[in-house]
Order: sequence, then C-alpha cells, then structure tokens
Amino acid sequence: MEEDDRNLRLRGRVILDGIGIDSGMVVLHRASPEMTSSIDSMNISQDGNFGITTPWLAGNEYHDEVLFASFHYEGVFYFGSAISDPEQMDSLYLINVFSSEGATSGSNNLSLSFRNIFLEEWEGGWRATDIFQISNNGIRTIVSDVDNAVWTYPIPPDAISPEQLNQGDLPFDVVTFEDDRILVWAPLPPGERTIIIRYGLPSIDVEFPAPGKTETLELLVREPSHSIAVKGLSPINVVSLGMDRSYRRYSGIDIRDTVVYLEDAPESIDPPIGIFAVFLGVMLVGGGLLFYVRPQGVPISGSVPNMTRKHLVLQVAQLDELLDSTADPEARKMILKERGGIMEHLQDHED
Repeated sequence: MEEDDRNLRLRGRVILDGIGIDSGMVVLHRASPEMTSSIDSMNISQDGNFGITTPWLAGNEYHDEVLFASFHYEGVFYFGSAISDPEQMDSLYLINVFSSEGATSGSNNLSLSFRNIFLEEWEGGWRATDIFQISNNGIRTIVSDVDNAVWTYPIPPDAISPEQLNQGDLPFDVVTFEDDRILVWAPLPPGERTIIIRYGLPSIDVEFPAPGKTETLELLVREPSHSIAVKGLSPINVVSLGMDRSYRRYSGIDIRDTVVYLEDAPESIDPPIGIFAVFLGVMLVGGGLLFYVRPQGVPISGSVPNMTRKHLVLQVAQLDELLDSTADPEARKMILKERGGIMEHLQDHED
C-alpha cells in the first residue's frame, strides 16, 4: 500500500451499463453494530471515478466496523460492497447503478428464485415463517408508482397478524399488508432480494397460493407434529436444524400458478419420509441466524423432476456427500439407486 493504513484512499467508479456515470456525488459511510453514519462525500469525475480518503484505524482494531459507499441515481440509493479489511482498498471499488422503470410495466420481470415456508405449532394454532427470494430478471430497477407497489403476493386468506421480520436483503418496514397480500414498496434492482414474512394460522387446514413462476418451492413442517396431507408438493426427506429441530420437507421445482393445500390427515396416510439428511444451508442475516434450504434434495420415488442441468448436478453432489456419511447398507443401496437414475437423466439432459 502506498499510504499509511490509518489514512487509506478508497478509489472507485460508479458504472451504468458498463460505462462510468458522468456526474453525481459518492457518500462514504461507516457502520458498526451500534450505529451507521456518513463520514465524507465527493463529486465523481466525468468518467465516473472517485477517490476518498478514509479515516481507517491501523489494523482495523475495531474489526466489527465496516466502510461502504453509496450513490443516488434516479431516486434510488445504490451501495457498494462492505469493506472490513484495509487490504480491500487495493482493488477498484465499484458501485453499479441502473435505470429505473415503474412497477406497472417492470413487475413482469419479477419471479421467485425460491420460497421456503417453515411451519410449526404455536399457541394453539400454527405459525408460518415465509421466506421469499425475489428475482428481478430485467435490466432496470423497478420502483413503485403512485398507487402500485413494486411487488405483490398473496398469503393464506386466514393469515393472522402478518409482519415483516427485520432480516433479509430489504430494509425493514418496506412491506405492507392489504387484502391478504404482501406489498413491497422498496426499489428492486436487477438480481435477487430476500424478504421474510411471519404470520399465524388458526389451523393446519390452509391454502398457500403460489401465482407466477417459482423456481423452487419448499414446505418444512417442524417435528414432532401430527400427520398432515400436502397436495401440490412432493415429500422429500427430514432435515435437521441443529440438535433439537427437525423438519419434514416437501418440495416442488419450476412451480407455475398453483396452490399448495394442507389439511389434517389420519396417521395411516402420513406421507413417506425419505433418507434423513443434514440441513444444507446456513446464512447470517441482520445479526441473527437464518436457516434456509436450497434446491437440493433426494427424490424418494426414483423419478427425476423437471430440473435444469445445474439442479441435477447439485443433486448428484448432495448424494455423494450423503454416501460418504452413510454406513447402513440399505441406505447406501437406496442412495446409489437414486444417483444412477439422476446420472442417466443428466447424460440425456439439454438445457
């Protein structure tokens, strides 16, 4: 580094469609668990470049602090990545911005990469934690119109006291609820953003609407639980979230305009449960642990769902990991059978 790490210079560029923005102001921020504040600002040059001297402490003794820069473009704030180590100053710092369009036209580019519904018995009824990863597949940031939210989505008609949790990728309090629908008012730039909604349910007899396209939809019912019948998703396995939390898992891939139905069921028709597997993903969000399932699972019927080649490869990788940790001969036989079926499908698969 050319400069004392007590006084490093952050060099960066603001880019629109791969080309530097010709005017505007970059603001430098410092954030810690206790507070966030702006500490400096400067105008960018005509090619979008900027350089800001940062009041960084030697060795970053306060390692829980990060620096980041923001840029305001067409009514939307865009942020660069967080800097937690002075060594990151050696690379050019990029802030990508996008043109904007209103929700009326732009919402056609929105879909769900995944949706995970966690269900558990709660205070005489049930509680749902509904995790949505919204994907903006376009090239512009979608912003709310005067009367139109950026994204709307239905929740069960009998949902009780829905609320947005202070986790995920969107700011807290950017979600409202009206007529059994979620309304997101925050701008959605190209890429993926996650929101988490929680609500109560009076009983397990419930319908989960799933309009539009959802790449992966998963339902996880916390054990122990009495039997339920699930229509619209396939039973996959049981996943473990730590030492004392297991969930019955149901899944569907490439879901389009459907409804998932749940209802009480006699013990005798409880759905079959596949191989026990260790839960696959852990994500730190907003100071808390958010556990979530990615589109990976072991089909229990021997058939291969309509997956992309990427999903099939992920299936094979998971089965290989499961084989390494499984000693039981019958379980290994079942895993190998599933793996063989997927490999045959993979060889013939074309994206």
